[in-house]
Amino acid sequence: MPSRFLPSGSAPAPSCGQLLLGYDLLGVFDQFKPKFTKRYAELSKVAVEALRAYAAEVRAGKFPDAEHAYSMKPEESDKLKLLLASRSKH
Repeated sequence: MPSRFLPSGSAPAPSCGQLLLGYDLLGVFDQFKPKFTKRYAELSKVAVEALRAYAAEVRAGKFPDAEHAYSMKPEESDKLKLLLASRSKH
């Protein structure tokens, strides 16, 4: 995701060109918050929670399930097995 710089509009004119980074506005980083930044979201919390849920489902064998996976026709699977077996002999 490319960084986008947004003018802060908070520095007195003429300013030193102080800029806000979109990640700071969105709260992507939770350990540092520049003094001049107002947080409009706390995406770091959302992201961490989503990753924890994903890891828990993978560990429990709930993901991927049939809804989130591709299947292969049995005849195609047989062809693939034959192809792989023939390549391993070389």
